[in-house]
Amino acid sequence: MIIALLLILGFFAGLLGALTGIGGGVLLTPILALHFGIPIREAIGTSLVAVITTSAASSSVHLQRHTTDIRLGMTLELATALGAAVMAYLVGYFNRNALEGCLRASCSTARSRSWQRDARGSRWATNLLRHSIRR
Repeated sequence: MIIALLLILGFFAGLLGALTGIGGGVLLTPILALHFGIPIREAIGTSLVAVITTSAASSSVHLQRHTTDIRLGMTLELATALGAAVMAYLVGYFNRNALEGCLRASCSTARSRSWQRDARGSRWATNLLRHSIRR
């Protein structure tokens, strides 16, 4: 039963990552930690491994469709890889409670931000979706 739930979770995380470009880790990490009781450090690492495949699969489609700026992507890749390597090393020294607090704060911020209204009174997430579809 747990395997089936994890497969469903992975499928929806892949859909979310490919649809939004934010990575399925936004969904995977909290659910692995909070629902399945996996220790936070292990949930983060597991999520990162899973998202690698999602990123490779969806980016190959975007490359074929010419919807990428390869130069910008390569520049960001270098900076994000460096930041990720540094943080992956440092996270081993973080208190588990501090990591869980960061996870809760980021989930709460994302949730409240998605329902926040902009100056014109429409929802922020709706505007983001409309803007991304027009392009």
